[in-house]
Amino acid sequence: MIIASGHKSSARRQLRILTAIYSGIILIAIASWFILDRAYVSASRKAQQESMQQLVEMVGVRADERLRGYGLIVEGLVNILAFDGQLSQDDFNALADIVIQDNPSIISVVRAQDYVVTDAYPTAHNSALVGVDFQDLPEVKESHDRTIASGEFVVSGPIDLILGGRGLIFRRAPMIGENVVYSIVVDFESFLSEIGIRLDDTNLQSLSTVRKTNAKGGSLDHVFGDPSVWGHDPVVTDISLGEISLQYGMAPANGWKATLQGRQIIGTLILILASIGMFGVSYARRLIRDRSQARRQLMTAIESIRDGFVIYDANDRLLMCNDQYLNYYAEMADLMKPGAKFEDIIRAAVDRGLHPEAVGNEEEWVAQRIERHKNPGEPFEQQLSDGRWLKMAEAKTRSGETVGFRVDVTQLKNAQKAAETANKAKSDFLNNISHEFRTPLSVIVGYLSFLKSNNYLPSYKTLALELADNPKALAALEKFSDEVATFSGKAERSGKHLQDLINSVLDWAVVSEDSVELNRSRLNLEQLLGSLVEDLQQKAQEKGIELRVSLCEVWLDGDELRLRQVFLNLLSNALKFTEVGCVSVSMTKVADRAYVTVQDSGPGIPEDQKNKIFERFAQIDKSSRRNHAGTGLGLAISNSFVKLHGGHIDVRSNPNKGSIFTVGLPCIDVQDTEIAESAASISAE
Repeated sequence: MIIASGHKSSARRQLRILTAIYSGIILIAIASWFILDRAYVSASRKAQQESMQQLVEMVGVRADERLRGYGLIVEGLVNILAFDGQLSQDDFNALADIVIQDNPSIISVVRAQDYVVTDAYPTAHNSALVGVDFQDLPEVKESHDRTIASGEFVVSGPIDLILGGRGLIFRRAPMIGENVVYSIVVDFESFLSEIGIRLDDTNLQSLSTVRKTNAKGGSLDHVFGDPSVWGHDPVVTDISLGEISLQYGMAPANGWKATLQGRQIIGTLILILASIGMFGVSYARRLIRDRSQARRQLMTAIESIRDGFVIYDANDRLLMCNDQYLNYYAEMADLMKPGAKFEDIIRAAVDRGLHPEAVGNEEEWVAQRIERHKNPGEPFEQQLSDGRWLKMAEAKTRSGETVGFRVDVTQLKNAQKAAETANKAKSDFLNNISHEFRTPLSVIVGYLSFLKSNNYLPSYKTLALELADNPKALAALEKFSDEVATFSGKAERSGKHLQDLINSVLDWAVVSEDSVELNRSRLNLEQLLGSLVEDLQQKAQEKGIELRVSLCEVWLDGDELRLRQVFLNLLSNALKFTEVGCVSVSMTKVADRAYVTVQDSGPGIPEDQKNKIFERFAQIDKSSRRNHAGTGLGLAISNSFVKLHGGHIDVRSNPNKGSIFTVGLPCIDVQDTEIAESAASISAE
């Protein structure tokens, strides 16, 4: 056996490599604990920050939504109140009540004219607010003036309210009117609660804080929450309320800390990996020993098989082969060395005449053999110069190697050749003997047809004239003529039956040799079947069987003679096996397929015989052979002719209820065909 030398020391080398690798894994695992622990702490903090960042950003989004909502409330309030400049106190209170009922966070609705509060709702809660002059409150007056000057709603706060508490004030001045401003006052803590900032939830594991910033981002003052949060590196988002800018911060209540459980898990995993590494070294050693033993067993098994075995690597270089492979290619033994390229080996084999089929086209043969080697497919056979035949089977492994088997099939090829020779001799004999039978048989049948009508022969007419004066002799002559006609008719029918048998044998010989050539033409299937039915009507009437017909116009591209033979066989069988009842012929067209159905009420076909009736010389049982003479080739020949036309024959049958044969054939659109022929004719001209 030839084996690549590199494999002999591979076990020891792999053992040393595995020992070094697994020892290194243990050392790296121990050192990695410190790195992974630091990385986990950092990643844990980053994850916490990202999670809290999403929360604070959602607060900003909700703040924007509430700002737009309050803006729309003020805008709607101004539009309604400004529409009716003489709105009464009661109307104002009713409208303000609706606003407060729908928005619980709004604690007051105020109207001021010329800096003086004229209306405030709820009246009981805001009675002290009516009459307040904003000119005495510079900050409020400044916001009042900005509202009138801008023509848009202005937000102020959070500020300490005159009546207590803190709030946000949303102001808006109507487009028409003199120095009139409408305001809604929103409780600041309620506003924060609406956007998701709360301090009263004891389950929260984080601390929140809010501070007000100036336009340049500098901190002004703390407005809400725990101010110590700013010293714990909180996640921050800015909340813009028009001209007001708030900064919201959030941090864990216990600071940014990685969970002890996670750090313990990392330590446990590192310990497990170290243990696996220690176990892996010993297991790898045992695995290498087992693999070496398995390899030796495999080599022994390969060498013991009676077929040739070879492996080429992914670069088509020889890895190994067994002794049987060397015996098949003894002339190439000097080149069968590990590392030898397949192309060099195959070219040398051609140069040394090992492959007779390559003679005369060496380069083409070598190129085809290399391509088949690189892209293995189905097994193939190859003859060597010593006359032996080898069956070649090759396949690719997942890693790209090519594995090949060489099986000596010389005896099988010789047996196959002998069988083909015998089969050809049989076919030649059948053809010759059938032709030798058919020629004299045609003459016999022809003369029998004359004898069947012997009263038209000149000699009969002459003898009848001479016996005209002798009635008894003339009567005897006519009786003799009738007996001759009767016997001649029986002999003629037997002769025609024998002719049919001979024709069936000849047809099967042609079919079995795959030498049938179809003489295709455009034909009308309706006319073909109609003519067959007319020819068989008399036979049906003689048996007392009704022959039903239902046809439609269908055109085919086929051999009229062969198709006539198919349908004549099916109809003749239906009439032959039907003793009572009827035989029907029907035709349908579905898309581009035509279906012809022949149904009889004969004895039917047993279920276990349906697949056998299309075999040559098939008969359902011995009684049918006795009652209905035939070769058993009709359906086999018909099935072959239909397949040559691209069709099929299906059979359905129930014992004692009859059989249904359906022939499916591709049909053509005669109009499309005529258009194509006209176009071709015009193009030719």
